[in-house]
Amino acid sequence: YWPFGIVNGWINSIDKALEEIARYVTVEVDGVEFLEETSSLFKKQDIVCKIINDEVYITINVRIRYNFNVGEVSQIIQDRVSQTILHMTEIMPKKIDVNVVDIR
Repeated sequence: YWPFGIVNGWINSIDKALEEIARYVTVEVDGVEFLEETSSLFKKQDIVCKIINDEVYITINVRIRYNFNVGEVSQIIQDRVSQTILHMTEIMPKKIDVNVVDIR
């Protein structure tokens, strides 16, 4: 179910908006650092949203601070991003991947 009458030209704007929502929510989770905040060695974007066949797929690349439970933090990110996007847009992401690339 896609709540908007989307035309191809709109998809780019929507995925960028969803990325910003995910970024806003993720940065509020205790123990999380984005790659761009900690190192210029990584060239991957910290959050990537793709819309494929009217389904939303989000990948979030983060660092977790030392002494935080990686599994718990990843689950919190997935839950909060999913619920916030649903609440704000009425879009339920099909999949949210949290990639922990480092522990610092």
